[in-house]
Amino acid sequence: MGLMAQQKEERRQRIRDESRRLLIELGYEGLTVRKLASACGLSVPTLYNLIGSKATIIAEDAIETFRWVSERFDATAEGDPIDRAFALYEVVRVEILGRAAYFRALLPHLDAVPELRPVRDAVGQLQIAQLVHVLSAGRRKTFQPDFDLTLAASQLYDLAIAAFTGWAVGRIPEPHLHARLRHGAALLLASGARGATKQKLLDIARENAEVLTA
Repeated sequence: MGLMAQQKEERRQRIRDESRRLLIELGYEGLTVRKLASACGLSVPTLYNLIGSKATIIAEDAIETFRWVSERFDATAEGDPIDRAFALYEVVRVEILGRAAYFRALLPHLDAVPELRPVRDAVGQLQIAQLVHVLSAGRRKTFQPDFDLTLAASQLYDLAIAAFTGWAVGRIPEPHLHARLRHGAALLLASGARGATKQKLLDIARENAEVLTA
């Protein structure tokens, strides 16, 4: 990378860092391009030229976060397709809880604000593709032949977004988040699983239902 390109990327990274800070401090509605430009010591036109709109900045940060999560998952996940799918959920959960203030400020707006729906969809495409890849390994022994893994992965992503949004707005207590994710995912996957895999998923669902109702 040349010097000018490196300097440009450093400025873009500073913009992303400041956008996260201001999102936490001011909330989504309070975070404006003008305030972000001022915090970065830039003019509004310069900020637009460097990185784009508020939604574009948030999208870049969300995709960067997913790529980091994906790399961490690839480096650590072991086991059969079911174990690996749940491991991916867990890596995402740990990342979100580790940046709780940021995600509490962002998640409630992903569906509610039209300009952020492309962010939700862009991250969704990446996670759905990874889930399909994970679940496809040994699928002949794991799932029924007519079980649509792409549809299932899309439903798993929607389930995760709903659970994390519920946590962000205070409807789901943090201690229940892990069990809520595992319970919903296990029931969804069990609907298309076969043999020992189906029983394993039903056992996971039952164990986590007990946690949720305790």
